[in-house]
Amino acid sequence: RCPPISSTLSPHSLHTPTSSSTSTPMHSTKEDVSLDQVRKKNAKFGSVGSGNASDDDDWLVRTSDARGAHAELSVSKLQALTNKHLKKRRPLGQLKGSEIHELTRLLSSWSKRAVTESGQMAEAILDRIIAERSAGNVRAVPTASMLNTALNAWTKSGVKDGAQRSLKLLDRVNGFHLQDESYPRPDTQCFFTVMSSFAKRKDYQAAQTAEKLLVRLGDLPGNERQAKHFNVALNAYAESGHARSGEMAERLLESMAELYRTTGDDNVKPELRSFNTVIKAHARSKRKGSAQRAASILSSMETEPDKITYSSCIDAWSKSGAKGAAHKAEGILKEMKALSLNGHLDCKPDRICYNAVINALATSSEQDAGERSERLLDEMQKLSGAGDEEMQPDTWTYNTCIKAYANSSGRGAARKGLRLLKKMESIHIAGNPNVTPDVYSYNSCMNGFAKSREGGSAQMAEELLERMESLSPAGRYIKNVRNVPPQALRNVQPDKISFNTAIYSWANSNDMLSAARADGIFQRMLAAYKAGDDALKPDVTTYNSLLTAWSRTPSPGAAEKAEEILEHMFELSEAGDRDCRPDRQSFTSVINAWAKSRNPSKAQNAQRLLRRMNGLAESGDDSLRPNIFIYGAVLNACAFTYGKKAVKERALTIAIETFKELNRSPDVQSNDITYATFMRAVSTLAERDDPRRDHLIEHVFRQCCKDGQVSASVLKQLSKGVPHLYISLLPSTLGKKAVYGMIGMDEIPQKWKRNVRVGKNFRPSARKDNFRR
Repeated sequence: RCPPISSTLSPHSLHTPTSSSTSTPMHSTKEDVSLDQVRKKNAKFGSVGSGNASDDDDWLVRTSDARGAHAELSVSKLQALTNKHLKKRRPLGQLKGSEIHELTRLLSSWSKRAVTESGQMAEAILDRIIAERSAGNVRAVPTASMLNTALNAWTKSGVKDGAQRSLKLLDRVNGFHLQDESYPRPDTQCFFTVMSSFAKRKDYQAAQTAEKLLVRLGDLPGNERQAKHFNVALNAYAESGHARSGEMAERLLESMAELYRTTGDDNVKPELRSFNTVIKAHARSKRKGSAQRAASILSSMETEPDKITYSSCIDAWSKSGAKGAAHKAEGILKEMKALSLNGHLDCKPDRICYNAVINALATSSEQDAGERSERLLDEMQKLSGAGDEEMQPDTWTYNTCIKAYANSSGRGAARKGLRLLKKMESIHIAGNPNVTPDVYSYNSCMNGFAKSREGGSAQMAEELLERMESLSPAGRYIKNVRNVPPQALRNVQPDKISFNTAIYSWANSNDMLSAARADGIFQRMLAAYKAGDDALKPDVTTYNSLLTAWSRTPSPGAAEKAEEILEHMFELSEAGDRDCRPDRQSFTSVINAWAKSRNPSKAQNAQRLLRRMNGLAESGDDSLRPNIFIYGAVLNACAFTYGKKAVKERALTIAIETFKELNRSPDVQSNDITYATFMRAVSTLAERDDPRRDHLIEHVFRQCCKDGQVSASVLKQLSKGVPHLYISLLPSTLGKKAVYGMIGMDEIPQKWKRNVRVGKNFRPSARKDNFRR
């Protein structure tokens, strides 16, 4: 291979001054060759390349195979052949026309190979052709088409810096042209190729580079920008998925529209694709208000929207998380159906549109989202049965409907999701390859049971896990599985999420044996990992789910077991397994386990864990700095401490110390829960004749009012702890009502409750706290 032009043939070295007073070309022994002479000699010698950007593909037409030259060669053989031609010992400027023609064929071949070597080899070939031209070889005429082919090779190479390498090549060749117009000027297609390369990076900075190239293209003589160049820059922002991508794409669209208004050039008039891409950018940005912006663009479009426009807008609503987003998506689908019935066939919704609406329902968490999504599924099945093949539901459709049931709070939602899963199995067994239950299907169904507090939910989740284990290649995790499925379904293997979900299902249940059942699943998972299945390696989510199970069980020794798991997590982390490093949730669960225990030293143990977190945070692990949940858990452990006077006195001291530390912390602020918990701790731990009792509760309540954190829970603890203060501390009008046991939260001064949700009527004598948020 010849040395890179960047080192041997810089634009300044193409014409090197001689010792004489006049400057002569580097190839001074020959006449300077004009482009007309080159074209004539090319015709004589059969060389490719016209030197004219308008004849872009003239040389490519002469290749022998539609797939490109040398399509039959493997990458290694093509590389060997390329090196053979590049390393010819013929002096620069002496390559024959047939040899140059073979180089252009090799260049074409590399541009069609999506391999890592493509860009480097293509650029080396182009370098040699340019070097031949610089040395005076009239047969070598580098063209804009050749440059574009090399740029495309970098794009297809897939290497990490492929886009940057293509940009450097573009700039280098453009530099040659600025020094000598006989070298090719990068044309609009070259810029388009490089911009497309940056768009494929799916990165915000890459999108900004694509826009800068668009600006550069506008500065070229003739301002040859077209709508496709704007569109590729818009798509670069859309593909980046950055929070600002929608904003930047919309700004660029406005620039495009302004350019069209001022110039009247139809080549830059915003197209339907332009609007669709900006809506897609808003959908993928997931920024607050992005769906509203997408809907605004849809309503203000000057061109007729199509199926892609509407489906992108639906997608924006489904990803927005905005209140009422699902209803907006359903409304757009309804509009599409009406338009198609009126003859606008471009707006006829297809499976993608229906799937997007179902996804909007699945992410809405509305109580009836599952039923509404299943109605759409049924509608798709009817249309498909009537002959509309585009409407046939697929695996994604069913999975999203199951997810909608899992995320809804409707009664029996998890079992309705299970019914859909069984329907998927039946359809697949019947021979429909478009509906195949996968690991996501089972995990979504399990997640529905994990979130459900209905009886038997955890058991159902574990049975689903067992079914997945039986569907694994050899059913190798457990033996004697009930209801072994037919061979047609043996393509599912449980993953880490499957086991974590099953463990959490027991953690979230009210079963007396929940911790033991969760631990049993964990042991199966651990055994599979030790047997060689690296995909089932437990992580911090696994251990946290297990800790949650132990923190909620009343079993004796649960707190000790939870702390043992925490210590094991630290051991794994210190041994190099950072995936098991304990986090705040880990500590919160262990402290909660101590709070639920009957151990008289629960408050001391909770404070010890708090101090340990403070020590780790001071040592540099800021992720373990205590938050409001940690402080609340420690106060809760104190508030529920029972025993002798000395035990309660010690717990009260810890509660006071913890509350003071919380209020001194610059990173954490007390909320209504911590105020209420501390008030409970004081009222239950301090003796009734203790002078600190009334003073502390009064002081804390006044501070709570000042912070705007007075909630129903705070009023409840005030009324239970110090009834005589309860009446006197309220405004005079409310104090009278308090005598009769009824206070409406809407009657509490707004500044007292400005930072909490407003509750319903408060009855101090009620057994249940109806104001719990």
